[in-house]
Amino acid sequence: RMYFEAAYQAQDPDVSPRAAALLGSLYEDGHGVEQSNETALEYYQIAYDQGTPHGAYRLGRAYLRGTGVDQNYELALEYLKKAADEMHVAATTELAKMYYHGIGVQFDYTKAVMLFNTAAVHDDAEAKFYFARMNHYGLGTPERCTTALSWYQSVAVKGEWVYEFDTALNEYLEENYDTALLIYEKLAARGF
Repeated sequence: RMYFEAAYQAQDPDVSPRAAALLGSLYEDGHGVEQSNETALEYYQIAYDQGTPHGAYRLGRAYLRGTGVDQNYELALEYLKKAADEMHVAATTELAKMYYHGIGVQFDYTKAVMLFNTAAVHDDAEAKFYFARMNHYGLGTPERCTTALSWYQSVAVKGEWVYEFDTALNEYLEENYDTALLIYEKLAARGF
C-alpha cells in the first residue's frame, strides 16, 4: 500500500493513475487497509479521470453490482464499454455477461459471444468457459462441439494453476511469506 501511495503522491504520469486504481482495489478488498468502498471509489474515479481502463472497469463493476453506489446499469454499461474499448480483458468479460444475461441491456448472444471470444483469446478463464458454453449450445454462434471441447479443456488446465495462485495469495495475506514465495517460484518454473 505504501508503494502505491508514494507512487500516486509523486504524481509520476506513468505510474500514478495505475497506483490510484490499485489503491482503490486495496480499499475495496480491505487488503492492508480498513475496507472502504467510499475510498475505493474515490481512487477509481481518480484513475478513470487520468485515463486508465482499470479505473473505468472498477467503476463499471461498482455500478453493476451496487458496491458503494446505487446500482446503475446504464453507468455500468458506459464505464465497462470504455474499459473494453481499451482492451481491458476483465471489463470485456463483464460486458459480455451483461449481454449474455440481459442485465441492463437486451439479451444479445451475438454481442456476448463476440466479446467472450475477445476476452478468451486473452486468457480470461471465465470468458473461456462462457465461450465454450455458447459454442456447445449454439448460443449466438453455430453449435460447434469440437470448438466447445477445446475451450472447456483450456479452462480445466487453467483452473489448476489459478487455484495455486489463489493459495499463494492467501499464504501471503496470512503473512506466510516463505510458503507464498515457494508456490510462486514453482508456478514460475512451470511457465505461469
